[in-house]
Amino acid sequence: MGIGYMKVFASVAEKALPVSGAKVTVRTKAGEVLYELTTDADGQTSFVQLDAPNKENTFRQGLKAADYYSVYDVSVTAESLKSFSVRGVQIFDEVSSVLPVNMTPVTEGDESVEYLNELNIGDHTLAAPVTRIGRSRKVSMPININLMRYITVRLGSPDIDGEQVSVFFMDYVKNVAACEIFPTWPKEVIKACALCVTSLALNRFYTEWYPSNGKRFDISSLAKYDQRFMYGRNVYLPIDREIDGIFDFYISDAGDESPLFAEMSDLPERLEAGALYKWGALEMAEKGYLDMEIIRSYMGENVTCGQCATILGVQAKFPGTPLVYGMTSPYVETMQDAINRVADNFKLIPHASSKEGFFGDYSLVSVKNFQSTFDRFVDGVVGKKTWYAIMYQAASVDNLERLLNDLNMFDPYATNSENLSRVNVYTLQKALNFISLFYPFMPNIMETGIYDQATVNALKAFQRFFKIPETGEDDLRTSEKILSVFLSAKRIVNILNKGIANVKQIDLNERTLSEGMVGADVLTLQRQLNMLSSSYMDIPRLREDGFFGARVGNRVREFQRYHGLAETGIVTKTDWEAINNAYYDLMLESALSYPGEQLSIGSRGSDVLLMQKKLNVIVQTFSNINPVKEDGFYSVEMAKSVQQFQAVNGLPANGIIGENTWASVSNKYNAIMSERQKMEEVDDALAPIEFARRVEGWTGPYD
Repeated sequence: MGIGYMKVFASVAEKALPVSGAKVTVRTKAGEVLYELTTDADGQTSFVQLDAPNKENTFRQGLKAADYYSVYDVSVTAESLKSFSVRGVQIFDEVSSVLPVNMTPVTEGDESVEYLNELNIGDHTLAAPVTRIGRSRKVSMPININLMRYITVRLGSPDIDGEQVSVFFMDYVKNVAACEIFPTWPKEVIKACALCVTSLALNRFYTEWYPSNGKRFDISSLAKYDQRFMYGRNVYLPIDREIDGIFDFYISDAGDESPLFAEMSDLPERLEAGALYKWGALEMAEKGYLDMEIIRSYMGENVTCGQCATILGVQAKFPGTPLVYGMTSPYVETMQDAINRVADNFKLIPHASSKEGFFGDYSLVSVKNFQSTFDRFVDGVVGKKTWYAIMYQAASVDNLERLLNDLNMFDPYATNSENLSRVNVYTLQKALNFISLFYPFMPNIMETGIYDQATVNALKAFQRFFKIPETGEDDLRTSEKILSVFLSAKRIVNILNKGIANVKQIDLNERTLSEGMVGADVLTLQRQLNMLSSSYMDIPRLREDGFFGARVGNRVREFQRYHGLAETGIVTKTDWEAINNAYYDLMLESALSYPGEQLSIGSRGSDVLLMQKKLNVIVQTFSNINPVKEDGFYSVEMAKSVQQFQAVNGLPANGIIGENTWASVSNKYNAIMSERQKMEEVDDALAPIEFARRVEGWTGPYD
């Protein structure tokens, strides 16, 4: 038996607002309670350990579902929000996953259907192989392919009228990949399958396969017809991180920009149609084949990668060059603006103060905290993956704020129900879009002021969900319900924003905390003290439940005693400063320390980059040591420079950085900088590396 890992991320309004203080219960299928958790200030629980079948089973075809993964049930409750439950959450050995919980407001009467709040995750396609029909349509699309923000998915057969959801396209791709392949598989299989997922979805969207047949959705959730999608399922970090780097690429024929209907198969019965056989892809990846080599072996040598011309719904496209500490550029200013908007709602991400686009200390800390919160590699560098994670999150925050501000200027939805049936179409469309942020069954529509078919369809979706006669008209009953739902959603925003305001006071060290207090601000205190528990042995870990009880008071007093502060058990401005400084020192010490294993030819990552930067400072004093390229890759040339350093300093000249060589390089660097009295200036250049925590799985210096 192995161990897998899972955390819950509870939010509303397309992840724009985290739900802090939500109660999360994790149970076995038999109903045994394993964990009772509370979401923190950013709507997240800690990762918990869960039993899972051994990883080796996932490389063997033909086993039962219970041999591949374990399943658990998760329930979430929070103030003024409908309870949320997911049954059958799939956990794999040695894999971390995130369960996104999109919570919805409790409305007056609450006559809505329950399919968004009580979810059942079915078997993985590799555990229950599907014979796929696939109704491909090869059509030339002589246009630039843009990546849309949303895709609308029918939950069930496309031939039967049923429920549907509109989700972010990137989230759709990650969800399907989690349903179609195992997260334990090599990254080349993950990338190959992700390219197929994106390509097939774009093909359905741009050929308008379903809308052209009178349907109101873009694609179905069934692998039999399209590809498997399970609304509300957990997503695995190995899949999530690979897709972040290729989400805007798709498969096409050479000379034709049209996305292919790139099928995948659980069984070899579709191979004659050019479908990618997933078990065969696994075998090829294990032999060292790359993603496009795998795809071409099934779909033909002429298949190539196309890239979307535009990514809709984000403020700006990735500039192509990573943003790093010390850089000044308009793109840095764009990034700072976006991450500051995210930090407005996510309390554990500090703001990146802008100095005309200069990537300085505050930006570095903000980026690193963003990466940690959203489970990206924590390197303090804004590459493509981090850039789009920031931009998508900022777009959600912007959309919520824009619609709420616009609607607050209008009657009748913002104030009363008089003359509801005579509301202007433009305001109606804004109200429907605002509601769609909280309810994914609602499509996002263009705010044109014209009562078009899209508006009719959105009204019908609203009426269907809330069990109102499905007329597609803004009649009095529909208008009253729109007002009720709008006010319920607005109330949730106000509740959650109040929690945000409390925590922002902590950021300014202005709020005093004492026993008996509850809330997200106490959660932040507990989390910070727990982060320090590894260094202060007399400060045990606390339960992160948002309640300032006697145990929290005792831990505060122990911290105060350790730092020579008044032992009051009350957290004042002085205590906050001491806690923050202690954590800062802990981060710095951890980042500068020996990583625990040797660095040699072929090594990659932030530790290699740190050594390269320090060697290049040393080179300026020792002319018999060659400078090295600062790229995070341990090359043959770097090994030669290390040998030269070792020879000069009386160390075994093997070109390998072990603990002794690491310490010698660090000591020599520190001595040189002390002599030059330029510590502040050069430390600035090293900051992104010295603060970077070593992350397993690094694939490049700017990943």
